Formats: sequence, structure tokens, C-alpha cells
Amino acid sequence: HYTVNELIEFEGLYYPNHIINNIEIWEYLSYSILHSGFFHLINNIFAILLFGSYLEIKYKWYRIFTIYTLSCIGSSIIYCTIHKLLYNNNTIVLIGASGGAFGLMGSLISEFYLNWEKFNNKSGRIILIFFILLSHLSEYIIKDSNIASGAHLGGLVYGISPAVLYLPNYKYEYYEWIFIVFAIIINLFYFIICPIYLYI
Repeated sequence: HYTVNELIEFEGLYYPNHIINNIEIWEYLSYSILHSGFFHLINNIFAILLFGSYLEIKYKWYRIFTIYTLSCIGSSIIYCTIHKLLYNNNTIVLIGASGGAFGLMGSLISEFYLNWEKFNNKSGRIILIFFILLSHLSEYIIKDSNIASGAHLGGLVYGISPAVLYLPNYKYEYYEWIFIVFAIIINLFYFIICPIYLYI
């Protein structure tokens, strides 16, 4: 396990001291490389491989890499925004790739919906979506202060939006324009509105 000072030194997201005051904006992504220990790292690697490998085989690595990277950045921006709203800029340190992993989960949910008619085992996919949502809701039951639930939720919500824009839709339905509009609004909120709020 690393100390807090070591995590800050290794470019974990340090809000607001580094990310706002010093404009070290690379920490919105660099934090995702760092982990508190072996089990934290293995848990995230397992989640990324479990959800990412399926999506990568089906939709190519560059699409999934883009979704994962944007989910890592977006989840950290949302996490900082939540803290500014609720805790008046209290100092926080964020590490771990969980935001990106939850982004892949969100993309999986979006992919299941967009191409629902292409799947044979629909019940199995419903169960998988249930466990994805349960994995997030369980964090509020555990109430561990070391779990960045806001970042996880931010990654999950963001992961749904780029999937609508980037992943192939094998059968477009007329009403799906609503989801495209939703995805555009989410991207504007994450990468324009929230940063403006953080830096004003």
C-alpha cells in the first residue's frame, strides 16, 4: 500500500491543489494508472478484461480504448464536480481505473439495447446488466469512505453515451435519435459545463 503523499507524488488526482490551482490537467487521466494495492489493481484488471475483451473482439480495440479513456477522464471530472458542489472544495485524492471499468460496463448496457434483436440469449444479458447495476448499488450499502462511488457512477453514465455514438448500430430505429441527443448532452456536460464550473 502507498501513502497518500506517495500517491500524490506519482500523479494521482489531487483536488483542488494540483488539478485546479496548478492546472495539472493530466491528472484527470494519470490517476487511473495508480492503485492503492495489489487487490485494488487485480480487481480493476479483472473488470476491464471481463467487459472490455468482449467489446474489443466485437467492435475493434480503438473504439473500446477511446470509450475507456474518455470514461476515465469523464468520471474524474464528475467526481471533482460533485466534491465542489457538496463539500466546498475539500481536498481529495483519487486513484484507480474503476471509472474506466464502469465506463465499459455502461457501454455494454448501451450495446445490449442498441442491438437487442441480434442477441439470442437475452435472459443472460438481462442478468448481466442486473449484476452490473448491483455492483454499483452495493457500494452505497457498504459505505466504505475509500470507494469513489461518484467516480464509478460518473464512469457508468458516461460509458453509455459514447457507445451510442461510436459503436455500430445494426438496426436503427426511428426513436433512437433520443439516445443520440442524450449522448451529445452528456458529452457537453462532462467536458464543457463541468470543467467551466470547476475552474471559475
